[in-house]
Amino acid sequence: MAVPIRWKAAGKKTDRVQTKKSNGDPMSCLICAGVAERIQCRGPWEERDCPDCGRYRISDELLLVLMDQGQIFDVSKTRGWLDRRRIEVAIPSIELHQALLMS
Repeated sequence: MAVPIRWKAAGKKTDRVQTKKSNGDPMSCLICAGVAERIQCRGPWEERDCPDCGRYRISDELLLVLMDQGQIFDVSKTRGWLDRRRIEVAIPSIELHQALLMS
């Protein structure tokens, strides 16, 4: 099952990722844009721990596509997808091939 992503609304600010990247500092959740902790991880990933979305990883490749195409995650569907993945893995990861890009 793919993670649903939708187009951003025209005219809305979409720069949801803050630039400060030291471990443990408050950052924005890459799914809901709420406050989340950035977790240091190895490899081409961004990892967050959000009080509402939980802990997850998103590939750098997917983040670049999202920013390039002006897309964002469907929050409720992505949270549900993460919850289902947590049955199998402690920290679910979303990669480009798992994302369903919707217009």
